[in-house]
Amino acid sequence: MASGWRFKLPTSGKKHQKFAKPHQQTAKIAKCLTENKENHMTAYVVFIRDEMKDQAAYDRYLQLGVPTLAPFGGEILVANGAHEAFEGADFDGSVVLRFPDMASARAWYTSPEYEAVKSMRLEATLGRAVLLEGVA
Repeated sequence: MASGWRFKLPTSGKKHQKFAKPHQQTAKIAKCLTENKENHMTAYVVFIRDEMKDQAAYDRYLQLGVPTLAPFGGEILVANGAHEAFEGADFDGSVVLRFPDMASARAWYTSPEYEAVKSMRLEATLGRAVLLEGVA
């Protein structure tokens, strides 16, 4: 195979879509990462639930916790839908939240409004939460 290979996939209404060479794509990603470092990059809070201990308490937590997101620009992207563990142990459920940036996500997680209900989730479930920075 010649160096500088390209993928060609059919697209609707077009003959083929050409994709950048792998090294060009990597360069684009690197450029995005370095240029956007000074800009606010989207952040994600991911909750992985390993065990549900008290569904009623968790439902109450959701009623009180979801409204705390909006003042910080938070929104729910994934809420305990179907899932499949590609690697590692399976889990019971997951939630993915999106925030405008890491600072907004941290401000929400440590806010008095969320602090007031966070203990309900911790008592109702076993799991973990992580904060992730996006690339754009």
